[in-house]
Amino acid sequence: QGIPLVVGLYLMSSTREEVNGSGALVGAYALRPHCFVAVDVTHARTPDGPKEETFGAGQGTVIGIGPNITRWMSDRLIGKAEALGLAWSPEVMTGHSGTNAWRVQTAREGIATAVVSLPLKYMHSPVETLDLTDLRPRRRCWLPSWKVWERKGVPSLLIETLKTLCALPGVSSREDAVREFLRKAVAPYAHRIRVDTMGNLLVEKKGRIPGSQKLMLAAHM
Repeated sequence: QGIPLVVGLYLMSSTREEVNGSGALVGAYALRPHCFVAVDVTHARTPDGPKEETFGAGQGTVIGIGPNITRWMSDRLIGKAEALGLAWSPEVMTGHSGTNAWRVQTAREGIATAVVSLPLKYMHSPVETLDLTDLRPRRRCWLPSWKVWERKGVPSLLIETLKTLCALPGVSSREDAVREFLRKAVAPYAHRIRVDTMGNLLVEKKGRIPGSQKLMLAAHM
């Protein structure tokens, strides 16, 4: 809030990801972003999980690499993480990434895609477990506004928001309660909010230059 952006930022909370991914496909097709980042989760390491296919919880963000990811976008994300001293791990995605990026990549004449994930234990179960240290920068000095956010209680607010979201019903294609909660939460920060025919929540924050390129960050409900 109050930070001018060099791009037009679009946030999409998409529907139907767990059934056919049509929500993100339709949303991205309509907005036609120049770049699309699927924000999702990946499998965290557990005693019964294969070490080569899982990632340590609390050890930072996971960046996808593979045919479903546009090479310059993954390179840019990795370069930024390295420059800012952020913990990250590569996830080699040899085919279908299992995220909204799979469908969006071939929308229209093609959209540049990337996948950024957080390690999650026991995915798709009633006891999914996330390490909260993965939600904050390791080197807080890289982000000038982080200390301001801490003074305003943003880390605590983030945790409380996650608790609320986890308690809401959100079966794929029946995400109404989650969408309404998110709509109210982002309203003070957005220039425009709308819900499309698929039920996607689309939030726009304009760039400081009219006609700026569009960056879409998408996470499914």
